[in-house]
Amino acid sequence: MWQGWVQVFRHRSLWFNLIGLDQKIRYKNTFVGFLWSFLNPLLLMAVFVVVFGQVGRFSEAIESYPIFLLTGLLPWQFFTASLLGASLSFRSATDLVTKAAFPRQIIPLASVATNLINFLYSLVILIGFFAVSGPPMTPNLLYVPLIIFFQFIM
Repeated sequence: MWQGWVQVFRHRSLWFNLIGLDQKIRYKNTFVGFLWSFLNPLLLMAVFVVVFGQVGRFSEAIESYPIFLLTGLLPWQFFTASLLGASLSFRSATDLVTKAAFPRQIIPLASVATNLINFLYSLVILIGFFAVSGPPMTPNLLYVPLIIFFQFIM
């Protein structure tokens, strides 16, 4: 198992280049570009607040309902985007796979790392919500980097 990680470390420049390429391609021809990393979770949260908070009346039972939604939506979006991106990554990189010798696990790792970067961007929104109107911070927040690491590995 460690041999695979050693090979990824030896080819880290390729990994970083693939991550950079994924970041450039992701927002290249979009209207809002990089801001979509922030708008997507906010708009999805707004839809959930309206549908489940107002229509379903869940917001009455849960204090800080938008923050509650974001703490579940952001990791879920990261997980689903990573799973989809990693499973489709070999199909999008067929030329690279057939013409170069390198550890193949770099391709899905680059896709997951790109989604991790976008997840970290969207965490800025959650931190902002916590700072403005959220519940008090607890020592349990020290576990967040560890949880993010395990989610990345998963």
